[in-house]
Amino acid sequence: MRKFIFPILLTVCGLIGCGQSSEPVAEVPATLTEEQWVALSPDVKYEIATLEKLRRSSPKFDTDLKWRRYLNETVFPSRDRELGEVSKPGS
Repeated sequence: MRKFIFPILLTVCGLIGCGQSSEPVAEVPATLTEEQWVALSPDVKYEIATLEKLRRSSPKFDTDLKWRRYLNETVFPSRDRELGEVSKPGS
């Protein structure tokens, strides 16, 4: 009997959201320009899905090398400024 209580409790908590009010989700357009990306709020801007839309929307990110360069030169420094320095392992 106990084996079934825990999964049921988890399911119920998941369905009711544990009492938290839901936040409105910011809409990210299907295609995303760099200018639109810059204007997004930080909590949406750095989500993986948003960054994937940015990459798919621009032909200048057609190779992994170009995309990684953009991440290292633009996205990561911007994220560090807006969200604070992310702690690095070993520091």
